[in-house]
Amino acid sequence: IGVKLKKTRLAGVKLTRKFDKVYTKHCSNPKINVGDGGDSIRSELTDVAEMIAITEKVSGVKITICHVSCMKSAELILAAQRKGLKIAIEICPHYLMFSEDGVNWNPKLHPVFYWCFNNLRSSFNLNYLRALAATARNNNLIFIGSDNAPHTRAEKLESVEKGKWIGGLPSNRHMVPTVITLAKLYGWSCEHVARLISWNAADHYGIKVPRELKRQDIEFRKDNGSYNHGIIVNPWSHLKMWYPQK
Repeated sequence: IGVKLKKTRLAGVKLTRKFDKVYTKHCSNPKINVGDGGDSIRSELTDVAEMIAITEKVSGVKITICHVSCMKSAELILAAQRKGLKIAIEICPHYLMFSEDGVNWNPKLHPVFYWCFNNLRSSFNLNYLRALAATARNNNLIFIGSDNAPHTRAEKLESVEKGKWIGGLPSNRHMVPTVITLAKLYGWSCEHVARLISWNAADHYGIKVPRELKRQDIEFRKDNGSYNHGIIVNPWSHLKMWYPQK
């Protein structure tokens, strides 16, 4: 994030390939400022297209494009994957649970608590990303990461008063429940859940993780909204979701 020059990105990608690492990039073009739409779909698409063009110049390099939030970005990356480029799509839990038009929002919360970068997208894009997540059993270059941003209640509300909203959702503790909840809704297997939240990313980054599946009973409960003693507002607090049993 924040790296504007293509030559700087290219140098980073070459170093990444040299040392057999993974170049991980937030998909938002810093050259498109707030006046031009901020972290709009245009900003995201421009950045994704530039990263694909750079990746084509460095054979065999591994790339992760983080926080993919819309169909157009994902389809650009999927097309690059079909050409043999090792570019992974990382989706965040809030793009699978919330949309810009208020799907699953708590009406009692100020919209700033759902303001994030990249911005939440339309219901169409939300449903597309859910369908994309369902394909991860056949594509190990798709996985989910939390993108945690635990700004306090006071920080969020002060940013509204100042007219420049702070972006980001607290999401670490909701990544697994989000995936399990979607798995129950769409009939995804335990193995598929493991791929989305562990195995696919581990394969991409070369991290050894256990592959055996152990039975874990889960309970269906309503989150009580408690998050760091109420200092941080929990946008998931009104939802009923599946949580791992303690």
